[in-house]
Amino acid sequence: MAICNGCGAAIVWAETADGKRQPFDREPDREGNRILLGRGPNRPPLALPLERIDPHFGDEQVKTLGAIYMPHHATCPNVADFQKGAAS
Repeated sequence: MAICNGCGAAIVWAETADGKRQPFDREPDREGNRILLGRGPNRPPLALPLERIDPHFGDEQVKTLGAIYMPHHATCPNVADFQKGAAS
């Protein structure tokens, strides 16, 4: 677990399918748009869009695969601090 430098919220770092790091809210959120799949020790979870797994993703798949998460940039009140070109 980690802490957001902008708002102090607990976050989880995951890796996208293209190898980029992305922060997620620590707690699962049914309104989220990613599922985090564990990949073993010393590796961050893999963040996959729900539609990439199944375009009709539903409750049964959530029970099988895991929880849905919200990218932290969607909920951080200070997200503008992290945008490219933001004033310091």
